[in-house]
Amino acid sequence: MIETEINIINSAIMDDNNLIKLMMLSPDYFTNDMARLSMEIMQDCYRNGQKVGYTCLIADMQARKIDNDKALNFIALLSKTNPVSNFDYLLNILQKEKNKKDLMLSSVDLYKALKAGDIKHEDFIDKIIEIKDRQLTGKDDNYFELNNFSDDEIEDIFKRSRFIRTGLPSLDEKISGLWRGQTNIIAGRPGSGKSTLGIQIAQKYNTLFFSLEMTRHEIYAKILCSHSEVESWKIESKRFTEEEGARIKFQHKDICNKLKMIVFDKNVTYASLINYANVFIKLKQPELMVIDYIQLVPGASGENQNLRISETSRALKLLAMNHNIPLLILSQLNREIEKSKREPVLADLRDSGALEQDASLVIFLHPIDEDKMNIIVAKNRKGRTGKIEDKIYFDKQYSRFNDIESGKEIQTKMGWIHD
Repeated sequence: MIETEINIINSAIMDDNNLIKLMMLSPDYFTNDMARLSMEIMQDCYRNGQKVGYTCLIADMQARKIDNDKALNFIALLSKTNPVSNFDYLLNILQKEKNKKDLMLSSVDLYKALKAGDIKHEDFIDKIIEIKDRQLTGKDDNYFELNNFSDDEIEDIFKRSRFIRTGLPSLDEKISGLWRGQTNIIAGRPGSGKSTLGIQIAQKYNTLFFSLEMTRHEIYAKILCSHSEVESWKIESKRFTEEEGARIKFQHKDICNKLKMIVFDKNVTYASLINYANVFIKLKQPELMVIDYIQLVPGASGENQNLRISETSRALKLLAMNHNIPLLILSQLNREIEKSKREPVLADLRDSGALEQDASLVIFLHPIDEDKMNIIVAKNRKGRTGKIEDKIYFDKQYSRFNDIESGKEIQTKMGWIHD
């Protein structure tokens, strides 16, 4: 296989038409370490408009501190190889080998999920058939010719299942909901209720919840609080009355039969977040993913917080798009809005302009006083923007947001029905 991979790389370097075809693949198509590294470097050069050749390969390998003898030997091996006339045939071999590898890995993951009871036997078979059909047809999901839209695909554009509701009627009327494959941001200053609202939405769905601010016990105490109407501090410190204790136990029993949140609250880093998300989205097929909150995610590369947030934001956006899942990111706002006592604007998203750019929906929680809360839809690619005034308030005592319609309070408790 190494000979095939070397022939492919060298033929792409020597022929621009071959290079264009190769650049549509990913480096993990290659099994040899040096061939895979060469592919990564070639793609970097290609994207940056640089000439793809031996010079860029050697320079980048030296910059990456690859063993010099190993690098030079590989380049020498490449340069001694003559361009091939059957490039498309070799590329096809490479793709078939990648298909075999993907099929084996997917089968192992699906078998584990089946054995653990996470998927049904019928779904297991459907997934295997889906993988087989995709590989036999050679269909590439990375691109699509729009003139090939079928009637069924046209109908799919109008399906309500493309978004999920927040459960707050006044907010849903403005934004429709959180759209699949899109990045949605709820931002506010500390104490504005962004975690509370994130949890309130998350508990309605099969959700992956990455918590960098609260432990699983604090999150569950908030959920119990909102249902039992016993303050979370009483629940956590066990300072409730006998009657309150009975309410807590009753709600706990009811919640356990319905709640489908998976909470990650330990050792959450940039790398582990992305890895866990990719694995659990495949295994659990969640309806929503929540990050609480993005400024606390450690481990991304970059010399300052702005660059680190930008990298995290971009990676999460691509993850949501690739898996077609609604992503809800909770975010801090800059302190300046408190000093100037003004309403927040998009530029107030803390530490990074990338958040503003990557998000399809940005919602600000802006407390007016102890009892009143303005919700501001500052950005909305799929609907209207503007304020929601005097319709939603933050019931801090019982860790929930309440919606008011026609002067009558609607307490948005669990709301298990998926609208």
